[in-house]
Amino acid sequence: MRPRKPTVIKQLQGTAQPSRILQNEVKPQAVTMPTPPDWLSDYAKDEWYTQTLEMESLGILSVMDLSMLAMYCQQVGIFRQAQEEMKDEELVVTTPNGALQPNPLLGIANKASDSALKIASQFGFTPSARTRIGANPTQKEEDPLEALLKRRNSQ
Repeated sequence: MRPRKPTVIKQLQGTAQPSRILQNEVKPQAVTMPTPPDWLSDYAKDEWYTQTLEMESLGILSVMDLSMLAMYCQQVGIFRQAQEEMKDEELVVTTPNGALQPNPLLGIANKASDSALKIASQFGFTPSARTRIGANPTQKEEDPLEALLKRRNSQ
C-alpha cells in the first residue's frame, strides 16, 4: 500500500481535492533556517544548509521534519567522508592473511548512500521524487478573473 501524501504535497502537485484531504491532518509548525544539530559532521552541516534553504523556499520545512533531515544529512556526511578517505586508497585491499577484499570504506559509503537515498525520497530530494511535486508555491499564478478585473479597474 502506498503511503498517504501530505496535503501540502498535494497542493504543490495541484492534485488537492476537498474530498481527499484528511480533515484532521497534523499540520506541523513551519520553521525558518534552523540551526543544525551540534553532532552533525562538517560535511553533514554543508548538506543541512543546502537542503534547509531549498525546503524553506518551497514552504515545506517544518519542525517535525528536523530529526529526519538531520539523519539524512549525517548519512550524506558519512558518505562524503568515506569517499574523501578512499581518494588515495585502492578499491580492493589485501587482508593480513593475504586475501583480497573490497575496501571497507566502500561498504561504509554504500550503506550511507542507501540510507540517505531512502530518506531523500521522503523529502523529494531525488529527481523521481521531485517529479511528484509541482512548482514552487511562492510563484503563485494569477487568477485570470482577477487579472481581468485589475485591468478593467485600472482603465
